[in-house]
Amino acid sequence: MSKIWMAANIHSGSYDKTLCQSVSGALSAEGHDMARMIECPHEALPTAAELTAAGVDALAVFGGDGTVNGALRSAQGWNGHILALPGGTMNLLARTLHGDADSETIARRYAQGHSRISPIPVVIGEGETALVGVIAGPTTAWGEVREDMRHFNLADMPGSIADAWTKTFGGAQVRLDGDGAAYPALFIEPAEHALRVTGFTAEGAGQLFAHGLSWLKGDFREGPHETLGARAALSLSADDGKPVGLLVDGEESAGSAICHFRHGLSAVDFVYTMQESPANDVS
Repeated sequence: MSKIWMAANIHSGSYDKTLCQSVSGALSAEGHDMARMIECPHEALPTAAELTAAGVDALAVFGGDGTVNGALRSAQGWNGHILALPGGTMNLLARTLHGDADSETIARRYAQGHSRISPIPVVIGEGETALVGVIAGPTTAWGEVREDMRHFNLADMPGSIADAWTKTFGGAQVRLDGDGAAYPALFIEPAEHALRVTGFTAEGAGQLFAHGLSWLKGDFREGPHETLGARAALSLSADDGKPVGLLVDGEESAGSAICHFRHGLSAVDFVYTMQESPANDVS
């Protein structure tokens, strides 16, 4: 049986104390030792040394993609595995690993042994590791709009929306090496054997509205886009030659003037409970 710690982001979009208690109960129902609950950000995410010293086998993370990414960074070098639970706004990683199952169902599957454990494909570059993907370009300003919505910051929303619209139309476009087209944003996501690249478009008011609406709805991937293929490694740059703005698993980051990314595998194993092949496989 596994010794489990659970980290819950109490500021995440889906946090619910009662739900976390139910998930904890599901994890321990089959005889596993649900040994500790960590409430972040008030408590720090556990380090590899802490997890190893305590003999922890599994770290369940209830939070968004950014929280899971933070848990991976903190636990790098640990020989256990991470169970990502959908406790954020978009939960794209949890959907890849578990389908549309809710947190209790995922916890129950894991506790009953209906899972597999392995590294997951990631995007590596610019000092970052992305589990879901990297968005590069001026439309990363829509991330501020989403944050205002997440925290019900209605007073700042008109300003952040106006700023996002201005940057999408007027900001420097980004280009993929070896491709002549420029885009308001590029999305680089990890697939099974390569990085899959998507170019988002905003060529007029209609497309811009659709792009912004997709951010407000919570899934930027629904915006107008073009598929640009798959690569093992790539570089990109902005038309103005300045450092490229990035969102890494939904969290803002500063890129270089020329950003380099490559396909890799996570330094810590993750739990899959979805029996079908991951939706983002690339043959």
